[in-house]
Amino acid sequence: MKTHLTLILVFLLFVSCQAAEQNNDYTALCTVSDTLAIAKIPITPKNSFTWYKKGTPDNVLEFKCNISLNQFGFGYYLFKDPGFKGQKGSIEQLLLSGQSSIWKKEGNSFFIIEGHGLSVNYSAPYIVMKITDTSTIELLFKEHPSSCSYSVVGFRAPKSDGSIEIQYKE
Repeated sequence: MKTHLTLILVFLLFVSCQAAEQNNDYTALCTVSDTLAIAKIPITPKNSFTWYKKGTPDNVLEFKCNISLNQFGFGYYLFKDPGFKGQKGSIEQLLLSGQSSIWKKEGNSFFIIEGHGLSVNYSAPYIVMKITDTSTIELLFKEHPSSCSYSVVGFRAPKSDGSIEIQYKE
């Protein structure tokens, strides 16, 4: 009888932990002022990450945390470089292995915007993307779009894509 009760309690604890993880209330955020744009995308914390995986073909995207608005996008990207061996480490090490980029889409082509003032880091439970270059902020947000979309690849996240209402600050 004690064994059954213990098993039932362990099972209930497991189920409640799974439900808590699935129902976490993290919300993606985007705030913009004249001098700072910040986007925060929630991901599910993990002790370690693996990238440049053996089974991933060369030049294929393994991780992404991206914001898209109008014809622009920005975020973090990690493609498997040819010849790179598998890596394992913390999220901070993973973020250092990839690239942060701002791009513009024209027709079927994408162009990288240089000198953009974009930084990407992790502040639990968010991937945080900050733009500090005022001309880049003006370029991306001059039309004051009311929302943007986000997408996540490779990271465990409450939602892999969605829409964010942009909050403008004076």
